[in-house]
This record gives sequence, structure tokens and C-alpha cells, in this order.
Amino acid sequence: EIINNLQSTGTLPSGMNLINMLNTKYIMAGSSAQAVVTNYEAYGNAWTVAKVTKVETPDDELVGTVANDDQKTAIIDVSEFPLEASSYAGSGAVLLTEYAPNRLEDSANVAGDALVVFSEIYYPEGWVATIDGNEAKILRANYVLRALEVPDGQHTIVFEFKPRVYSYGNTVTM
Repeated sequence: EIINNLQSTGTLPSGMNLINMLNTKYIMAGSSAQAVVTNYEAYGNAWTVAKVTKVETPDDELVGTVANDDQKTAIIDVSEFPLEASSYAGSGAVLLTEYAPNRLEDSANVAGDALVVFSEIYYPEGWVATIDGNEAKILRANYVLRALEVPDGQHTIVFEFKPRVYSYGNTVTM
């Protein structure tokens, strides 16, 4: 169904937001080069949301994520990840400017306080986020993705993988 819809209409069937949320740009529909279908609806590397649905358990977060078919809504388990703001402007642009396996840099220009969702898997051990050089708390959105609360204005956002174990090991080795 996914392949047929993409080939005939250029769009995904309804309820396929998870594929877009994970920034799936291409879908294989066979083994030939012509069998690769482009998904033009992929959300991209990062986006701002206008609405946050607050839930109280990881189970509710997962159920809400599967039911959510809207790029402008994020599902957050506030029992684990309390939010600073009560609402978000939801407008602005975030552009990935640098990519390496252990470092991601984005340029963000947001109007009003924003919640930015990144199409990167949330992994709490070792990742450090900074906004303009100041450490920021990494939230989990939509059960599997990273999110940051970003203040109004133009900012540089950096995610770096800096596990403490690796740093300690280097120090001992030296």
C-alpha cells in the first residue's frame, strides 16, 4: 500500500506519520535502481511544533505517537521530561549545517519560544546538547526522538556524543 500510494500519488497513505517522523526519504520497492521511491513528505532533520500533548506514562506517549498524524504536534511524557514553557509558538526554521556520527550542528531561527523535535533517536547516555554554547536539557518526544526547548531568536544548536566512560578511559590511558 505504501509503495503503490507513493508511486501513483507521490504521497503516503494516512497513518504513516512514523515514517515521515523518522525522516525516511527513500523507500525500496524492489532491487533495481528505478525501484527506489522518494518520500517527499519526510519531516526533515528537525522541525518546530505548535502543540504539545502532555502524557504521564511512556505507554501513553507511545499510543499518542502512533495516533498522532500531525507534524505540528509532539507527544511528551511530562512525568519524565517536565517542560519549561506552557505553550510554544511553533514557528521557525531549523537547518542541519554540520553532520558527523558524534556531532550534529543546526542553525535555528525561531519566532517565540519553540519546541524543536529532531529526527534523531533519543539516547540519554553520552549525548550533550548546547544552544549557543550553553548546555540544554535533551527531552524525549514522540517516544523515540530528541527535542529541545529553544528560546526566541537565532541560535546554533550542537549535539555532541561525549560519554563519560570514554573520557575517563582516555585519562587513565594517558
